[in-house]
Amino acid sequence: MAIVPALGEPRFWLYALSVIDLGEIAAGGALPYVNEGQVRDLRIPFPGTEEQRRIADFLDAENARIDKLLDTGSRLQKILQERRDVQQSLLLRGNNRPGGRTFHPILGDLPDSWPIVPLKRLVPRIGVGVVVDPSSYFSKEGVPFLRGSNITDTGIDLTDVRRMSESNSRALWRSRLETGDVVVIRAGYPGRAAVIPKELNGANCASLIIIKKGDQLLPEYLEAYFNSPLGKAYVNSARYGAAQEQINVSHVVDFMVPVPVTEEQSALVAELAQARSSVRTLHERVIHQKTLLEERRQALITAAVTGQFDVSTASGRNVTEGVSV
Repeated sequence: MAIVPALGEPRFWLYALSVIDLGEIAAGGALPYVNEGQVRDLRIPFPGTEEQRRIADFLDAENARIDKLLDTGSRLQKILQERRDVQQSLLLRGNNRPGGRTFHPILGDLPDSWPIVPLKRLVPRIGVGVVVDPSSYFSKEGVPFLRGSNITDTGIDLTDVRRMSESNSRALWRSRLETGDVVVIRAGYPGRAAVIPKELNGANCASLIIIKKGDQLLPEYLEAYFNSPLGKAYVNSARYGAAQEQINVSHVVDFMVPVPVTEEQSALVAELAQARSSVRTLHERVIHQKTLLEERRQALITAAVTGQFDVSTASGRNVTEGVSV
């Protein structure tokens, strides 16, 4: 739907319309909508054209300031991600470990005391979740039925998790999950991994690669390996597909994994958790500041178009005061 202003400053129209909640007048249903008549009846503040231009100029300048702060926040998030990757890489390559070093063409520089072993020799089984028509198993009740969208950078997100009946889950035992298994995304974000916690014991999954818990690798260590630059290097060497990148079990079984002794794996996991915690705190702070900026942008627009202050003498800097990214 196009709106062609017959009077006034089009930029002011844009700002004035942006503060209207169309959801309040939209027709209900699966896809809410508004019709032409409803839009024609919308009422917006309408000062004189010169005042509209002053308001639009003011908001353009203040929005540019906010956009610059948001851009800084986005760059900080990228830097924090790079910092996390470097920390993971250094720890999982044992850079602070004493002794000699060896070089692997994909994994890089590693302690020579760490065996480098194909994954298939370290775990009892590597399989894949339900691949053929997984939606036919969706149920209103039952056990969680995990998909790739449930595996995030911060772990397993059950916000929109599907369900599978308990009977189907038991019948599909090869894709049934147990505490300590590691699931890896096969398509979409190939290689992203998460450990199955005890509260998801007995859940099932669709299309995810399932690495069953073994005695030689701690689940948290294997999760960290896949989510680090070491695992990503193998994923990048094996992934394929243009529309949607993916990896297969046939690739993953041959991924080479450095294997410190269990006690050293445990120590590495603890160090990784501490490093991730500090980065996560900074990351969450940046997200919070960006949210505040968006909220205050909307408050500034509303105040300006409704005439709550005179833009010719006011400054929007007080609106973003205290928000530093």
